[in-house]
Amino acid sequence: MSTEIEVRKASPDDVEKVYALIHPFVLQKTLLPRSREQILKDIEFTWVALFSGEVVGVVNLTKFSDLLYEVRGLAVQPQFQKKQAGRA
Repeated sequence: MSTEIEVRKASPDDVEKVYALIHPFVLQKTLLPRSREQILKDIEFTWVALFSGEVVGVVNLTKFSDLLYEVRGLAVQPQFQKKQAGRA
């Protein structure tokens, strides 16, 4: 397994991992709550960062047009913050 951060589009199989990753940030009130259903609905515009095959980061975009997207949410596990996971 790779020990570097890998980024890929999220799939429906990632919904539970994304939910688990953002939940502590929701409890800290640093991210708005998202249900599993909302995560699945927006999976097309979601990417995950992986370290050794485990989801350690997530970003979701809102599409306004083919040329304009906005970061809707970004979360990285604390132990991977400042280690290029969010930048990737």
